[in-house]
Amino acid sequence: MDQMDFFLELYGTLPRAGPGDNASTGRAFGMMTDLPPGPGILDIGCGPGMQTIELLKLSGGNVVALDLLPRMITRVEAAAQRAGLADRLETVQADMNEMAFAPATFQVTMRKAIPRSCFVFDAVPKARAEPVPPEGAI
Repeated sequence: MDQMDFFLELYGTLPRAGPGDNASTGRAFGMMTDLPPGPGILDIGCGPGMQTIELLKLSGGNVVALDLLPRMITRVEAAAQRAGLADRLETVQADMNEMAFAPATFQVTMRKAIPRSCFVFDAVPKARAEPVPPEGAI
């Protein structure tokens, strides 16, 4: 079994592939008081989409959910469909180190702990913050 197979066996079927819960996502979202109505949100490392769906519900905006693993993209799309929110979700299957979004595309960037790379909050290259304008939130 290679590392990716092991990772998928361990995390691939969990309802949530990272820390936190919907209440925590709600508290974090609620702290961003200067957002425009219906903000554009980038969810980096979306996993199965637990936080993605909560952000869609809370924000009223559109979410781009990015994940390296096709299985996670399939799961977040299915979750959005079940929640009736698929019309505001775009998925991107890509490596977060190779994101190519224009500057100021999103008002919010959601980054979570990603098991393969630990906490990305401090390890994210500057280029990853560029899709968010100065008044945006990370």
